[in-house]
Amino acid sequence: MKHPVNKIIFCVVTILLISAVIFCCSYPDEYVPAGMPQENEIFGIEIITQNQNLVEKESVRACVRIIFVSGMKGDSNGKKIDWASSDQNIITVDSDGFVTGIRSGGAVLSAWMDNFEARLEITVARAADCSKIFISEVFYDPLGKESDFEFIEIFNDSSDECPISGYSFADGNPGSSPFVFPEGTAIRPGEFITLASSRDGFYSLFGKYPLFSGFSFSLNNSGETVIFTRKDGSRQDILYIEGGIGVYITPPEWGSSTLPSAREGESVRRTDFVQENSYRLWSSGPPTPGEF
Repeated sequence: MKHPVNKIIFCVVTILLISAVIFCCSYPDEYVPAGMPQENEIFGIEIITQNQNLVEKESVRACVRIIFVSGMKGDSNGKKIDWASSDQNIITVDSDGFVTGIRSGGAVLSAWMDNFEARLEITVARAADCSKIFISEVFYDPLGKESDFEFIEIFNDSSDECPISGYSFADGNPGSSPFVFPEGTAIRPGEFITLASSRDGFYSLFGKYPLFSGFSFSLNNSGETVIFTRKDGSRQDILYIEGGIGVYITPPEWGSSTLPSAREGESVRRTDFVQENSYRLWSSGPPTPGEF
């Protein structure tokens, strides 16, 4: 039988040996051996952008994010970044990382920071041709209470669906409030969109509801100008009726100071969808909203 003291000494020695082994297999916080990665050491970089799918002439800002060995990520603030495009006929990129779509197709955006490189595939789609959305009909001199029945119509003569959110209509009176198409509005290829002064008045006359209603200006019977404006403020189309009005009178290239015109109860309608401003493109007759 072993002596109790010897048993105690044996246990103490065993514990000390185990502790030594554990200590030798770890490092104190203040000591990191050479070659062992630290948490703030850079593992690589990646390119971040809000949109990898652009359309022609659209731009987006690209940024570089640092990836650390710990798996954490951080901004590259203050770091020098070099940028390049694999095909400048498709995308270009400036020194600040602004990427612009030039032509439809795909290209690789590359970024370098120190000895690290990152790549990102960018796709550019063809921009919709929205230049062929025209004013197609204006009913400016209805029978009866005119403000209930007036309407303006547009037509998309292109093969592309076009967003027209923010596009607006106004008459030639500078004091009038324009009608602005709401967010999410688009016009499909070959589609008419009718904008009526009064939704109920339009229905009572034509037996159907317009897609949009509620413009507040009144179209003059003895001379009016209808102005269709893009979201950026540039002009999409313009129609001079019976010589126009105010500062929006017919210019010389329009060709007439009296045409087009319509009798009471009739509308003026576009007969040819070409990019030309001339009275010759217009005729008059019974109103036909939503139809040729």
